[in-house]
Amino acid sequence: APSSPSCSPWSRRRGAGGAEEEIEAKQTAFIPLGEVVVTKDTLMPDVKAAIASQFADKGAPPANLIRIRDRANKKLTTVYVDNGTFGDNVRRIVDGKEIVVQRTAVEETFTDEHLLLELRRWNPASSLLEDGVERALSRDMTVASLKDLITESTGVPAAHIGLVKPWSWQLKDVENIPKLKWESPPPDAATLGGRVLRLKHGDILLFKDTREEEKWKPDDAEAVSAPPSASRGGEAGFKIYTREEIAVREAERKAKEESADKERAEAEAVAASIPTSGRPEVAKYVKLLKLGMSKEQVLQRMRVDGIDPSLLEA
Repeated sequence: APSSPSCSPWSRRRGAGGAEEEIEAKQTAFIPLGEVVVTKDTLMPDVKAAIASQFADKGAPPANLIRIRDRANKKLTTVYVDNGTFGDNVRRIVDGKEIVVQRTAVEETFTDEHLLLELRRWNPASSLLEDGVERALSRDMTVASLKDLITESTGVPAAHIGLVKPWSWQLKDVENIPKLKWESPPPDAATLGGRVLRLKHGDILLFKDTREEEKWKPDDAEAVSAPPSASRGGEAGFKIYTREEIAVREAERKAKEESADKERAEAEAVAASIPTSGRPEVAKYVKLLKLGMSKEQVLQRMRVDGIDPSLLEA
């Protein structure tokens, strides 16, 4: 059951000294859309079309402005690629999985050859960092082409666009931004997915009009290249597994997959044995069995819906 962001007319952006200013903008909250039935072989463009058609009355965007992604721990995560099927993007559905329908700013096609990046404008004259805009950009796009894209939306000539990739910790205080490496921009011929920028999904790129003079000029400021230890927080540990432990973990993973495959096969066998002709109240639940839901889950669903579970045994 996908959910969709709804919009509130207020959002915040950070100004000089780290103060937050309330501005008119869009801030996302989530509303449930409902149920849509697809198979693992349904192509993603068809999934988007089904969502747009079925939930148009709930504010779902048109198919060409839909981005589908996972949501975990209250954060938007993996973006589903359009050049594949629903099953290619969702290997397994587990309890609590959230799938989000996100409206894009412009029409886009997201494939394995794209990066999802956030572009944010820095205003030197006012020391104001504007809200970011997520864009799906080709890994092969050059810096020069990105500047042309920014020119189209802002009017700033490409020759006067400064570009820099910050660390996330540097954006917690806008006083860090003037000290970024604006004087050493990536070359125009560099590609977004290349070795110079080394960008990955979710990275932020800042840009500015280099004709604007910085309002905040610290005395003898040095470029910020590494976070101070105080701003890092606690270090996360990691475990190196022995060969024996790796073998055990792999065996457990295979056992879980085999168990899931067995449950799916049993559910499909049960579905095939249940007659649905003339029994519309049962057909819906038989379809859920065919889609791989376990018999116990389907029986529980019937109880919740107020349908006699014994009908599935007939």
